[in-house]
Amino acid sequence: MALEAGETRDREDTLKRAFKHFSRFKAGYVDLGQLRALVKLVAPTRDFDQAKGVLTWMDTSDDYLVSKEEFVQCMRVLTSLVEDDDFFSAMDRAITEAEGLAASVGAGPLPKSPEHVGLEADTFALSSANVEDGADATASLTQQESYQQEPYQHPAGCRSYLQGEVVPLLRQGLIELVRQVEAQRLTIASGKDWEEGQYLPRGWQPFNPYRWLADWLVANQPGYVEGTVNDLPSYGAYNRADKAGLLFNALDYAQQGSVSTEAVLDIASRLRVGPAAALAFLQEADIEEGQAVSRDSFISVILSMVAELAEYEVDAVVHQMLGNSLLQHSTTPEDKMRCLFLGLDSGVRAYSGHLPGDYVLTVCQVAGVHEDVAQDALQQLGKDVMSSLTLDEFTAIMLEVVHKQPVASSLDELVTLVLDKHHPRGAAPQNAIEEVEPEELVEYVRGLPTFSVVGQAGATEVLDSVSGTGKQLLLLDVRSSEEFEVSAIPDAVHFAARPDASSQYGWVCGDLTALQPHLAAAQGTPPYVITYCSTGVCSGPVAVQLSEQLGFPVRSLCGGIINYYNQGGSVRDPSGQVVQAVHPGASDNKAFITRPNKFKI
Repeated sequence: MALEAGETRDREDTLKRAFKHFSRFKAGYVDLGQLRALVKLVAPTRDFDQAKGVLTWMDTSDDYLVSKEEFVQCMRVLTSLVEDDDFFSAMDRAITEAEGLAASVGAGPLPKSPEHVGLEADTFALSSANVEDGADATASLTQQESYQQEPYQHPAGCRSYLQGEVVPLLRQGLIELVRQVEAQRLTIASGKDWEEGQYLPRGWQPFNPYRWLADWLVANQPGYVEGTVNDLPSYGAYNRADKAGLLFNALDYAQQGSVSTEAVLDIASRLRVGPAAALAFLQEADIEEGQAVSRDSFISVILSMVAELAEYEVDAVVHQMLGNSLLQHSTTPEDKMRCLFLGLDSGVRAYSGHLPGDYVLTVCQVAGVHEDVAQDALQQLGKDVMSSLTLDEFTAIMLEVVHKQPVASSLDELVTLVLDKHHPRGAAPQNAIEEVEPEELVEYVRGLPTFSVVGQAGATEVLDSVSGTGKQLLLLDVRSSEEFEVSAIPDAVHFAARPDASSQYGWVCGDLTALQPHLAAAQGTPPYVITYCSTGVCSGPVAVQLSEQLGFPVRSLCGGIINYYNQGGSVRDPSGQVVQAVHPGASDNKAFITRPNKFKI
């Protein structure tokens, strides 16, 4: 590409031009295979793990396809250390190869038929391999002759089969998928409706349209007999390996086929296995700390950890991770009641394995069942509302209740309704530190100089306020602008603190003048004001100062926005979009975040 004297080339324009060629048959996208080949050619010092890591960071759509914007950003990062001459030379060679190979198979500016789809990825990957091996363009074109064989012909009867059975079934499946996606637009896998701005319950997973469509097509294929393909057993029939598999699926939200050792250690802490013992289990499986853990290895390690535990303890950890989405794996009435019991037994009861007898009355009230029916069912087992019920006793009583007076809604709807309306998360602990996790964050928060000086607000109180089910709070985000612009708790007011070595706790609050309009509009006399930062390190000192200056108690959010996010709280970016991203405040704080976090420091 010839340049005029004094003219310079722009990398971004070159990358956009390259994308146009590489994505010709991708409808505006390239895939990871093409990206890998290009990185090898243009930035040979980079490995594919780096390229994939950068893409994961920038892949805001979570589709593992590379859009033009993602392609340009990713390549700019990966080629930042490549000299201009080397960069433009390699890019020109790649574009020339792609053009030549596309021409050799008769590719026009737009795809001509479905057979072209995906061909560009193959030709480009082969082109890159040829350049890497030192082969010239002529050799690469010769190797492409295999694409110019005789036109494909359907076997006898194949076209009529496709037209008569496959295409209509696929078309109807896509129509049903569109309906399902729209129906689930604000519904999450835990079974609860998520109104925008509310917290994300534990166990949240995005709706997977590919999996849903595959299940629908299998279940609706001609000649399908229920029980032959996807008639999976109910949760009660799962063995411990099956349950460990559910835990793996919950952790492998990106479906990469592996999880980190940190994720394994988190499950170990939930199983009350100490860090030293957990590391020993990993070492016995020849897994080093920091290594990716495959599904089979994960299941093997978890089975070793739970060998001495009661079944209910295992079920409790599965429920912690899956939340109400465990209901999707429960097809029998007994297992649906198990899911209800686990949900009611969570929270401040901390999966004790027992429920008060009056919970039966609570469920019956929601279901519209007369109280006498509930009392009779309790008495048949020699129980009353003051008794303590085990899982088996609760299940037997509830099934007897439903048998005597069938409820109008399905059992799935009943379980969801009870947990949503009467036990959304359990009552807030009296001590806010009880809501903080992981344990490392608990220890860090306890060590803060203002922890025992200022009032601590729990995450549940803030979650309820954000969801509209609790009292209105005035939330003051005292972090830096850089952190605030990544994400913040909905409706929080930015009131940045600044470090000051001369102050008692090292931080001072901003100008109170800017805060007055918000205080005047806040509910309560005095208003309910809570400060927060990443962990509490600067929100605590600010709460102390504001309490003195305003003349009423101001509290600090225990564990900061990190713990709020860990507990399922939603955060928004400056545009108001709900995101899965939180600035940790400092690189050392990254380990405190237990949920997926797209922000990389």
